[in-house]
Amino acid sequence: MEDIKIYEIAAQVLSGITDELNANIYAPLEGVLALTWSEVPKFNAYAKSKSDIDSPPDHVICIHYELVRQLYRDVESFCDFYFNHLTKSEWEAFFDGLDDAPPLTEFFTQEECTYNMFVGALTFIYFHELGHLLQQHGYIRQKFGESAETIINECQMASKSTLKGDAASVSHVTELCADFYATTKCLYELMRHFQDSKEELRVVLFIFVCGLSCVFHKFSGSAPYTPTEAPIGTHPNPSIRMEFNLPHIYELMDLIAVASGHSMSRRDLVHLCRRASDSSSLYQMAQKRVDWGYNNYLSIRGIPNRPEDHSYLKHIVITWDEIGTLLKKRTIGGHEFDFLSFTQEFRDQINRN
Repeated sequence: MEDIKIYEIAAQVLSGITDELNANIYAPLEGVLALTWSEVPKFNAYAKSKSDIDSPPDHVICIHYELVRQLYRDVESFCDFYFNHLTKSEWEAFFDGLDDAPPLTEFFTQEECTYNMFVGALTFIYFHELGHLLQQHGYIRQKFGESAETIINECQMASKSTLKGDAASVSHVTELCADFYATTKCLYELMRHFQDSKEELRVVLFIFVCGLSCVFHKFSGSAPYTPTEAPIGTHPNPSIRMEFNLPHIYELMDLIAVASGHSMSRRDLVHLCRRASDSSSLYQMAQKRVDWGYNNYLSIRGIPNRPEDHSYLKHIVITWDEIGTLLKKRTIGGHEFDFLSFTQEFRDQINRN
């Protein structure tokens, strides 16, 4: 597909979502949400609030054309890798103990899989930026992280020093909050579009999780896939982001199983999402020429099985407890499923070490 066509698809999809949001959320508040585009050749998107905390929201989501182009090409390359390699029997050892992948080609061609994964990944990025805006993350970062920034970028600006301490912790937590919000909204959209075909829903959920993992890896750039004792920089690493978002997908899809009739059990959801995420990780490791046998940090294991990350996660929980009440109070709209949360079991697990 030519670049210009990719840009046209992105504009059509995101403009439609923006119009709906303005009609349903912003207009009743006498506010406005603007979608803008940047020609700066950088893989980036950003959210900006032009209004103060107590005024009608005047929000901007900016998407770089280069993000759109690279995202499509990365998804396209992943689909080539998936259909030419990961569907072959010799790769099954990497998915030991997991159920088979859903039959993608029974519903979609490779080109259609690429399109659906691209649209799902791009929509996630858009909703991630929207989560930053509606949950007032700029205000939260200024109040708790001592940040003077009014724009929340999805890539670390080269001219900026590496964040550490409270500023890094607040940044990481608000990124996870935006992930949670975006995942929830994307799942709602999947349910809405594929409610009449339950098997097709299973396939597109697999495609969505593959795309979600690709997004997290893409935004991580050249950052090392290694654990840290505490948050550093602006964003969590891809493995942490997936370990948070996959249980959110299991729980939300499990909760609405009866109402939606999708028929996937919790076990089905765990196996499907883990296989999708690990498929993307294998692609990333092949791209970076990293040996899975020597570095399986990217594989999905569940938080209890990641003791090397527990020190980092303690900082995340402590920071959330500090900012969560005000964040929820200041959020525009919002549902309980939109917010980051930690069960007592989770807290106990990370405090055992």
